[in-house]
Formats: sequence, structure tokens, C-alpha cells
Amino acid sequence: MAAGVAKKTPAAASWVRFAGSFIAALFGIFALSFLFILVTDPFDRGHPVSLLPAGVLDENPRTANVSRGHDPRFNAAIFGNSHVQLIDPDRLSGFTGFQFVQMSTPAAGSREQTALMQWFMRNHPSIRAMVVGIDDRWCEQDSALPLTHPFPFWLYGSDLNYFMRVVSTRSLEHGWRRLRIARDASPVTDPSGYWDYEQPGRWAARPPAPADRPPVDLSPASTTDMEFPALDQLESVSAQLPADTMIVLVMPPVYYTSLPAADSAEARQMAGCKFDLLRRAAQRHWHFIDFYSDTPLSHDPENFWDATHVRMNIARVMEMRIAEEVSQLSHIER
Repeated sequence: MAAGVAKKTPAAASWVRFAGSFIAALFGIFALSFLFILVTDPFDRGHPVSLLPAGVLDENPRTANVSRGHDPRFNAAIFGNSHVQLIDPDRLSGFTGFQFVQMSTPAAGSREQTALMQWFMRNHPSIRAMVVGIDDRWCEQDSALPLTHPFPFWLYGSDLNYFMRVVSTRSLEHGWRRLRIARDASPVTDPSGYWDYEQPGRWAARPPAPADRPPVDLSPASTTDMEFPALDQLESVSAQLPADTMIVLVMPPVYYTSLPAADSAEARQMAGCKFDLLRRAAQRHWHFIDFYSDTPLSHDPENFWDATHVRMNIARVMEMRIAEEVSQLSHIER
């Protein structure tokens, strides 16, 4: 034997074979998992390789909205967070003649909502109306638009990014759910996206006790030293919509104890944000409905589930106002 060449011992050779077999098994498991995920399309993203019918069993709007956002039955959508979650898409559909889907996602800010809008737009070349719930998150001035909760942007992005991120235990679980749906062994989550948090047992909050505080004026007021990057983002997205798409922005009410204090920097910021919104609305033909004010409505605790969420009676008022705006826009178009 040549000097310096060591002969492998039987034990070393066994370890090499074991390592090779282990690596091959890992690759095999990964390949089978990827193939299973590919054909089951666990979140019903609607890619061409999917072999199962549409529909998901998914309690989380962050992922369930992928399915809703490409559903061809809908030609109108509601975007926002839980502050507009009680707006019923079926009722809006009945009022307007359009087919609305509720795409609101609890705790979502402007970045998450615009990602959902772009996903809906990507899958619907013709969109009749978009309703956007505007809250104080849209009026923040931090250009980074920080997230308060994680959000799966990869689900709503490019196909390449999706396939690079989709292999996970959660995807496998959702794939099995999709198989059960295909076998009629499991129901599907409501495709319209409606979630009634006022149902018994879902939410037991109540507005805080009344507080003695002076009224606050939140009327739109011009400012020259404020920028609103989230509104820049909204304007950029809306510019990609067809010219005949109706855009209605609605700012829901909050219980008066959650309004900014009178003469505060927050009150000035909100007034400036409303002014900027109205300026953009005039340029883009948006329609803006403003419930975010210090009014008798905001002082009645029977109107609120907690300090920032309305109850069903106020959701019905918002639905009617939205329907009126959409009907007015439809009449103008005709």
C-alpha cells in the first residue's frame, strides 16, 4: 500500500454508507413533501399544478385570504382589519349588485392590506369596487410602516418566492385538509370571508368606563409638515386599478375614550391625515366616508364592543353608507 494512504476500517465505511443513505432519505422526504404540497395546493393559491377543487379549511384570514383573493366569483372586495370586519359582504352584494368578498385581516396595517389588494388585483382584471377601512394605522408617519404582527407576504408574492417558502409542516397539514375537502369529508371555510366577532363566546370585551374629557375637533385641517407614507402606498396601488373601479374609503368610529385628546399632536396628525386623504380623493375620484369623530355616536357605549370595535348596529350603518356611495358612483358612470 502506498505510504500515507489509510485503509478505511469497516466501521468507517458503515458510517459513510449510513450518512449517504440518511442524506438520500432526507432528499427523498423533501421531494415527496414538495410534490404533495404542489398537487394539493394547501392554501388554494390557484397555481396551475393544483389537482384539487377550490376551497380551504382555514381559520386564519392571513392565509385563508389567498384562496378568497383569487376566487372568480367575486368582483369587489373589502380590505382592512378587525375594525371593519363586521361589514357583511353578502349584504353589500345585495345592496349594490356586485359580488363582494371580505378580505379584512385582524391587526393588519397598511402594508399587509396593500399586499392583499395587489393579490386581488392580480387575479381579477375587472374589479367593480374596492372598499378600504382606514384607521389610524394609515395615518402613521414612520416611512418604514412597521408591522405589529407577523404576516406571510410570501403567500401573496411571486410564484418563485412562494415555492421557495411553502414547504413546511403547516403546509402539509393544510394539504391534508384540502384532501379531506376533496373527499367531502370536511367543510370549507366561508369563501365570502365574513367573521362575526359579536357571536356569543367569541369576544367578551366591553367599552371602558366613561371619562371626563373635553371634546376634540378632528375635522380635516391642512398641514405642511406632515407626510403620510401609507397613503402614498394606497395611491400607488389604486393607480394600477382599471379606471372604472369604484374606490370607497371608510374610517370607522371608535369609542370616544380612544380618540386623540383635544389639542394633542395625535389630534393634529389625524386632522392632517384626513385633509391629505380628501386631497388625494379629489384627484383620484375616491369617495371618503368619515365616522372617526367626537359625536354622540362615539359616546354611546351600546355602539361598541370595546374601545375600538363597533357592534353590529354600527356595522349596518356603515354598510348602508358604503352602498349609497357605490350606488351614487354607479349612477354617475351610467
